[in-house]
Amino acid sequence: KAAGTSAPLYVHELPTNGIAYLDLGLDLSAVPDDLLPLVPILGRALMEMGTTQTSFVDLTRRIAMVTGGIWPQVFVSSVRQPTGEGGGVAADPCARLLLRAKATAENTPEMLDILAEILAAPNFGDIERLTKIVLESKARREQRLIPAGHTLASARLKARYGVAQAMSESMHGVTGFLALRELAARMETDPQGVVRDLTRLLGLMLNRDTLITSITAEGTAIADIAPRLERLAASLPAKAQAKAPRNLPSLPQREGLLLPAQVNYVATGANTRALNSMPSLAAGVVCKFLRAGYLWERVRVQGGAYGAGVAYSHVSGNLSFSSYRDPNTARTVEAFQAVAPYLASLDLDTAELHKSIIGTIGDMDHYMLPDAKGFTALARKLVGETDEYRQSVREAVLGATPQDFRDFGLAVEAAAKNGAIVIVGGREALEKSGLDLTLTKVL
Repeated sequence: KAAGTSAPLYVHELPTNGIAYLDLGLDLSAVPDDLLPLVPILGRALMEMGTTQTSFVDLTRRIAMVTGGIWPQVFVSSVRQPTGEGGGVAADPCARLLLRAKATAENTPEMLDILAEILAAPNFGDIERLTKIVLESKARREQRLIPAGHTLASARLKARYGVAQAMSESMHGVTGFLALRELAARMETDPQGVVRDLTRLLGLMLNRDTLITSITAEGTAIADIAPRLERLAASLPAKAQAKAPRNLPSLPQREGLLLPAQVNYVATGANTRALNSMPSLAAGVVCKFLRAGYLWERVRVQGGAYGAGVAYSHVSGNLSFSSYRDPNTARTVEAFQAVAPYLASLDLDTAELHKSIIGTIGDMDHYMLPDAKGFTALARKLVGETDEYRQSVREAVLGATPQDFRDFGLAVEAAAKNGAIVIVGGREALEKSGLDLTLTKVL
């Protein structure tokens, strides 16, 4: 705990060649749904608008001189509860705006001074600069909509099934983009209202009792940095705040997102926990097998899509299939729905099973640099992935059997019967898909 607060301080002692990596996590639990789309803009505004004491130009120069960078990152995830096999999921997600920074150990005091100034004396009053940030963000999002259509479709799909996923979609998905477009219009009609919203948003997040802090550095550096970081945490206001109520969006079961695209992006799936049909902890092995075999053949080779994938989260229980740059719609949905009977009748080759096991273990235990190790350890702590739980998953993967494939098939079957469909593409393709899609114009 940081001195004088209930804020946890996470320490990761690793050989970092004299570099210190810091993370400050501002809690989003008190932020109402209507302000969530502003969170990414707030992150940029804190870094790119200067403070009441230092201009944007001088602040940028100061950051460049003494640090290796300070940048915002939104982190939202379901939280695993250690009850039963695979655990349950907590009602409240982990939702943070992280301010991430790195510097040499000797420059860390100056870096902490910069962070303290940014949080204590932000300057949102430069309307011209704020407008530029909003318009740049809008333009960047527009440029990424079509190339990242599979991500857009998957995020929209999962928003139906969990609070964390709904929050993430409201900041980075279709909902977030539409809100950003409205924000750009507000900068012309009510810029001071936007400033007030940003100020209110930061006020809801600045709370030393809900702050999390993390250091990844060598032992001698940690001993010097920790008390300084504790003082920064203690300088923030302390307040008792109620958590904002959360509502899942009311979205159609079959939705088409209209973009001026010549290809489509198809996503289908459901929450297996809600359907009481969760696959085993070895589900990753089945996903690896499907991506390399069935999905590659049916969707990529036969269907002509640039790619296809399947994802399953043990924490949230969400199971989803997706295709990338896909000339088809209904045909791909049929291919995804046919996964269940394919797995039910599969005569699994031992060599293919072992290959999928090795690939899955490689994904779980891949090489990481020290900064990634520290941040990953922090993320796992926040979402409830303990070492014991990860070891149980590892043992399940190493001991995967054909029964795990059949269990996964049952989960896919339940998702196919009860899940949702989201397709991103052009109007003509979606209208002619025969899937009875409710169309939403995005761009």
